Amino acid sequence: MGLTWAEKGMVLLFLVGFIIALVAKNAIISYVVIACFGFMTGRLLYWQRKRPPYFPWFLILSGFIFGYICGSLRFNVFIVALIYVAFALLAFLLRLGGYLK
Repeated sequence: MGLTWAEKGMVLLFLVGFIIALVAKNAIISYVVIACFGFMTGRLLYWQRKRPPYFPWFLILSGFIFGYICGSLRFNVFIVALIYVAFALLAFLLRLGGYLK
């Protein structure tokens, strides 16, 4: 049985996240990259909030964050995850409040 589009997207973004984390040698660059991706995640989650199913998008986005965390083990994994979640939540709430279009 073949992979679905969500599973293919998850594998692709896992590899992209892993490669980006390996290229980012500096901790500051790594944190800025994950903050930008967290912000894009929040905007995507806002866009998809009224369009079920949600699981394929969660699967795809989790592929990137897991790949990024696996590639950035020389940095603090807790801080990487915290920045990702904080910026995703910030973007979602800013969009929900009407501050972003």
